[in-house]
Amino acid sequence: MMYLHPFWVLLLLISIETLLSTVEHLCKLREKFSPGAYKDGDIVLGGLFSLHLRTAPNYHSFRSQPSPVRCLHFSQRGLRLAQTMVFSIEEINRNDELLPNITLGYKILDSCGTPSEGLKGALKLLNEEDQPVSNYACAGLPSVPVIIGDGGSSQSVVVSRMVAPFSVSMISYFSSCICLSDKHEFPTFFRTIPSDAVQIKALVRLVQHFKWTWVGVVAQDNDYGRFGMMAFIEEIAKFETCVAFIEFISPVGIADRLPQVVKTIKTSSAKVIIIFCAERFTAALVKELILHNVTDIQLIASEAWITSVQLWTAESLKILSGTIGFGIRRVKIPGLREFLVKLHPSTEPHNPFVEELWREVFGCSVKISNQTLVGTLSSASFKPCTGSENLEATDTTYADVSELRGSYNVYKAVYAVAHALHNLQLCENGKGPFANKTCGGKSNIVPWQLLHYIKEVQFINHFGEEVSFDKNGDPVASYDLINWQQGADGTVQFVEVGYYDAALPTGKELEMDEDRIIWHQGDNIAPVSVCSESCLAGTRKAAQKGQPICCFDCVPCAEGTISNQTDSMECLICPLQQWSNERRDQCIPKDVEFLSFYDTMGITLTAVSLFGACITGVVATVFLYFLNTPIMVRMIWNTLSKSAFEDELRMY
Repeated sequence: MMYLHPFWVLLLLISIETLLSTVEHLCKLREKFSPGAYKDGDIVLGGLFSLHLRTAPNYHSFRSQPSPVRCLHFSQRGLRLAQTMVFSIEEINRNDELLPNITLGYKILDSCGTPSEGLKGALKLLNEEDQPVSNYACAGLPSVPVIIGDGGSSQSVVVSRMVAPFSVSMISYFSSCICLSDKHEFPTFFRTIPSDAVQIKALVRLVQHFKWTWVGVVAQDNDYGRFGMMAFIEEIAKFETCVAFIEFISPVGIADRLPQVVKTIKTSSAKVIIIFCAERFTAALVKELILHNVTDIQLIASEAWITSVQLWTAESLKILSGTIGFGIRRVKIPGLREFLVKLHPSTEPHNPFVEELWREVFGCSVKISNQTLVGTLSSASFKPCTGSENLEATDTTYADVSELRGSYNVYKAVYAVAHALHNLQLCENGKGPFANKTCGGKSNIVPWQLLHYIKEVQFINHFGEEVSFDKNGDPVASYDLINWQQGADGTVQFVEVGYYDAALPTGKELEMDEDRIIWHQGDNIAPVSVCSESCLAGTRKAAQKGQPICCFDCVPCAEGTISNQTDSMECLICPLQQWSNERRDQCIPKDVEFLSFYDTMGITLTAVSLFGACITGVVATVFLYFLNTPIMVRMIWNTLSKSAFEDELRMY
């Protein structure tokens, strides 16, 4: 046992006392975070959405306090997702059967599409500004018991790791990274979008169906792309399909990286390319491909961009037409569009993101409670809004409800929380799931108690779909197979040509109508993507030294051997009485040839045979003629005596 001197023990106690006396000060929030949309309620739900796609570079001198982060590229789609959460909460509040006498509120923040801002947003969701941080040292419960979000897998990885120690549940609507299914590392994470593990199986099944044995892959250099590629390589190794190349695109130095990626695609013989990237990375890649006139490839899309209308332009259709891929399930949510277009600065003073929407759609500037968005561009260059602007008369991404896939996932996430809260409220003391059969707190929601009910939530929603989570926090997985086709007016049409349902028996998960698919070359004939053409019957495959198994030469079968099917690995030897035909694809009976008496060989053999017979006859005649002469008698006697002597020897 280690012995400590009393002096060191005293010093340790003083240090602990000093730390405890200052912990409240250490737990103070030190930074003002960007404002968000807020509405009070009996229970407030947190929300994290990428209302901007990235942040501006900020170089720190480490000599002064960093300036506020400036978020760039406002996302109307991100605002639609956030407003879908608001719509779902208001719909639940009007429902007399679900959470009666309880009003849900919300607190929605912008993660700006980056993990660091997502982490800041999560800290603000858990705590009120200028209040102690809710951790083991500081008293009190988090201000929100659950967070709806985030969209990107990288953001969700960071946020989930931070909130998990406080047992705060997190339900993502778009984070599909396989890594997030690890409950040891992310015990409080759930999602309403299927894991990429299922999407990868669907993509490999699609590749196998069309016999593409030589495919290229471009992936995003983050958790989403790297974990996806690990699963893809593992899954495709089960089949005779090879990956021609894998290229990664990183946000850092993307301008320098893209030409190398395009060069790889251009020089490769693979004609089917899987793009496993987010929307903005795919847009940059497509632009670079068009710049280098690479338009003879068939693109396979991941769910991250398969329904991205923004990618479709007059130039990009040269490469994007015919794109095929899997997308999450689409539904039509009644009343959502009416709710979205009702948005107006005068009725939403608590929503600071309306100002940026008005700038983009109407090109004017409004004031929201005399509050400006931290880090956004100045509104001085915009004309003042008149107040008569109306979203109903506009055609915007924000109000587009034709492809409600991500929005539907948000809708399901909010309802999953509502049903979990409802089950918690129905608990009766003495029948509860916690210690001594007690129930959870019904007015002050304790995060770890709500976590228990979210794990067990199971219900059928308004659209007939079962909503539940498995042991990994993943939902029941299903995808729509979507084909990009050009409409009569030149716009893109997302045509559903099949589906993939992981719940179906093995071999029947993928169903499609091939006649409805329009491929990149503009017809119904699926493209070919192989390293080597198939070996026809009569030949066998011979591996090329140093190349994958998909690259081979076709070697003709030797005489007496055949191969009666394509891509044979070896030639079969014909039976003894058969021989291979000229094409070496069938064994046929050997030809029996007879000699003719009129052939030279026939005459020669006949003459030799007759001459031999005559000589034998002459010898026999001479022998018989001289049979009684002494020499013949003596010869016969010697022969008989020798035979008798040999018989006597055998007896002894």
